[in-house]
Amino acid sequence: MKTHPTPPHACPTCSHLLHRQQGLTGQQPPKRGDFTVCDGCGQILRFTEGLGVRAAGDHEVAMLSPDFRATLLTVRAHFQQQQGTATNAEKNKRRN
Repeated sequence: MKTHPTPPHACPTCSHLLHRQQGLTGQQPPKRGDFTVCDGCGQILRFTEGLGVRAAGDHEVAMLSPDFRATLLTVRAHFQQQQGTATNAEKNKRRN
């Protein structure tokens, strides 16, 4: 999987700084309209003009091919699980 640098933009959901993208289905750099997933919160995003990002609408995700939608949802679940694990670790650290 090839990593492509992108202009730095904050995720509109969690404000995590996004500055690179790994292709989910190929080696091509991202372009306007492509989908990605925030590695901070798991929000499904779409690239805008200038490779900014915006939250993808549910209707946009629903229109994807079943295979690609399943891939996006799997990646999102992975990042959400990581974030949940990190959040729980921080809570436990504060308790001790």
